[in-house]
Amino acid sequence: MDSISLSRHLALRLPHLLAQVEMRLNPALREQAFVVATGREPRSQVLGLSPALEATGRPGETLAAWLRRHPGLLVVEGRAERVQALLEAVRTRLAALLPGAREERGATFLLNLRGSTLLFPHEEGLARHLLDSLSREEGLLAAVGIGSSPLAARLLCRRARAGEWHAAQGEAERSLLDGFPLAGLPELSSSLLRALGEVGVRTVGEARTLSPSQLQRLYGMPARRLSALLGQLDDHGTAEDPTTAPLQASQRLSADSADPALLESHLLEVLEVVLGRAREAGRAPQSVELTLLWNDGLRQTRHARLRPQHEESRRQCLRRTGRRLLGEALDARRLRVRELSISLDTEKDSSQLRLFASALSLAPLARPLAREAESRERLLDQALLQLRRRWGPGSISLGTGALRLASGPNSGPRAA
Repeated sequence: MDSISLSRHLALRLPHLLAQVEMRLNPALREQAFVVATGREPRSQVLGLSPALEATGRPGETLAAWLRRHPGLLVVEGRAERVQALLEAVRTRLAALLPGAREERGATFLLNLRGSTLLFPHEEGLARHLLDSLSREEGLLAAVGIGSSPLAARLLCRRARAGEWHAAQGEAERSLLDGFPLAGLPELSSSLLRALGEVGVRTVGEARTLSPSQLQRLYGMPARRLSALLGQLDDHGTAEDPTTAPLQASQRLSADSADPALLESHLLEVLEVVLGRAREAGRAPQSVELTLLWNDGLRQTRHARLRPQHEESRRQCLRRTGRRLLGEALDARRLRVRELSISLDTEKDSSQLRLFASALSLAPLARPLAREAESRERLLDQALLQLRRRWGPGSISLGTGALRLASGPNSGPRAA
């Protein structure tokens, strides 16, 4: 490291962690192609892959789908307690090796290297020390990436295979990251990736040729996330205007669940939070983005414009659209949900109580009916806002009581 003030970050991950756990217990598996699954029944879910397996699928699929593509594939039944025990040992060791490192999802650890030059004056020495220590003491192969920002370090870490490390800075780092596929960036919506792919923008370098204003004008709210990520890679991202920033809220379930009724009740609560914030700020919802964190660690995002139907108010349209996105997500994956998040894109509300920017798409006779419904809802929200300010944000919940009763007592925490 050239300077103690140089911004440098280290990311460490444990590739094929579930498979590595099984290989530690059974060394005969080390050169084998196998999957780690919740069981051996066809409806069991595949949780991890071995390094020797040439994947034509991904974790989260059913075992039956994998066996159709790979007849005779070796299946190992995984145990969550074995993984947790090994992770705890890794945490203890890294706490001694890398004081200040924070753990992220996906068995990844991140450390700001600023001020660490006295202990490790050379990045190569630090990377080798970490890899050797985990291999020797825990029997685990790790991968390390060192870059000028946390996101750059994560991407360089993902580029490294088990037992390898990658470090870069300046133009060398930019060149490496320019070739990174956009699909590998975290939490980008599939609809945005498809739209960019249609115009030939598939890598970080190609996306950098578009300005943030161009991205947002062409692709709307999902492009904000991409612009923010590109700014993080350049390590000089600009702060977003708080008056135009998306309104966000999330809810962590007390227990992972795949119950559609329970998840819908949580969805409605989170939608109430962001809609209330929009009302208070004088903003009108334009589009909604739903993000689900699944119990296998995968985070998926779905996005939709808000298009009110005949006589619909904002709340009704927002709920209908949110339910549709949730239903599509649950149909696509047969796993349990751990966390649910909503991001609401808004614009300044009009004084004529018009419905969103898309109100012009309504039939002329339907507009007065929609405005009347919106006017009634606005008065209701003003009363609810006063009650929540006095008694707390969780004092009133609209439209979720019946769903909560139908789903049992597992209600989880309030939205934040």
